[in-house]
Amino acid sequence: MVPVLRGGAMVGRGELGPFRVGAAGAHGGAADRGRWDDSPVPLLPESAVAGAVAVLAEIGRRGTGGTDGQAPNADPPAVRWARRQIDDNLGERLSVGRLAATVRLSADHFARLFKASTGMSVAAYVNHQRVQRATELLAGTSGRVAEIAFACGFESVPHFNRMFRRQTGVTPTAYRAGAKAGRGAVTGAGGAGSRAA
Repeated sequence: MVPVLRGGAMVGRGELGPFRVGAAGAHGGAADRGRWDDSPVPLLPESAVAGAVAVLAEIGRRGTGGTDGQAPNADPPAVRWARRQIDDNLGERLSVGRLAATVRLSADHFARLFKASTGMSVAAYVNHQRVQRATELLAGTSGRVAEIAFACGFESVPHFNRMFRRQTGVTPTAYRAGAKAGRGAVTGAGGAGSRAA
């Protein structure tokens, strides 16, 4: 244990292996045989301690970054940018590699960052946003289901139907019927249909 100094005053003790004071040389050579020194060694300069305290204080002010009480736009800038790109280009083919390239990250790093920030994979987020857009179009337009599927970026109607039902619990046609009948959109979780007022 060595004393830890801050501003010339001892503020604690830290564990540090023994070291030799002397000229550097080949291991075991005469120049390497310095004297053992156990005098106090400052582990961090004062400026580093002050900087670390400032960083920790800022982290404390921002919170833990969890979803509880999370500040608006708490996503990393790369994720915010990618989410905007996804929302603005739902009708286009969107891939992790292409999105990662727009934010200048590797595809793997971007995918991990996106999932850590949103709780969803990029593909799951894209499908979720596409279904959300489809619900708006089904309720507010008279376009055919196939047209809406393709406009929202789905490559086939069966895939659209599967994703739509997985997210809302009903088929696109049943969703539209509920919305048009003025009963509110019919939705359900995992296939159990219920009405959303």
